Amino acid sequence: MDEREKRVPYLQLPSLQAYVRIEQARPEVVVDRRTPEGWKSERVSGLDAVVRLPELGIELPLGELFERVTFHEPRR
Repeated sequence: MDEREKRVPYLQLPSLQAYVRIEQARPEVVVDRRTPEGWKSERVSGLDAVVRLPELGIELPLGELFERVTFHEPRR
């Protein structure tokens, strides 16, 4: 199923507080968070970055999350 098809139903779940998407081609994570004003997106990039998920009481360093991933340069 395509990411766009998955995202909408998940964001409609009343108990969901955060929806996390992990990129495969680059060290990047996108977090959609429920706020009183609606959903807000946060993009965290780079191997030195840290994704903070207070909803779960954890922090994920991208360097550790992508530790065994080899990134390839895009073809030109």
